[in-house]
Amino acid sequence: MLLALVVAGIVLASFPALPFLVLWFVLRFLHGMASEMLFVLSEAWTNSLNREETRA
Repeated sequence: MLLALVVAGIVLASFPALPFLVLWFVLRFLHGMASEMLFVLSEAWTNSLNREETRA
């Protein structure tokens, strides 16, 4: 999870520093991968904290 946070932070900070449109496609791809990893890990973590009876 920490790796995904670091990658997302670096990618977001790179957008203003790299004004080349072609590189933005790569940055968007990397940002999408990092964001999805954060989403999946946070959902799994939330589900592991709840009992089966309290899940919606």
